[in-house]
Amino acid sequence: MYDGTLLEPEVRNCVEGADLVLDIGAPLTDFNSVAFTARLDPARTITIGHRRVTIGSTTYDNLEIGDVRGARCPAGAA
Repeated sequence: MYDGTLLEPEVRNCVEGADLVLDIGAPLTDFNSVAFTARLDPARTITIGHRRVTIGSTTYDNLEIGDVRGARCPAGAA
């Protein structure tokens, strides 16, 4: 779990410097981001939420997590 400034610097640098961050079902709030100290680059973040997927600056509404999983996994693999 990514907690902004509460993380050890090495872990925080690894997450914030990653080529891609996949955020599944965890909307950033003031509580879980330690008062919004999370520094995730939106251009390198894919957020899969409740009925919404955001990739960079593009948001796709009316998508469920299962829809996204089904698009990635071959039939019967899930």
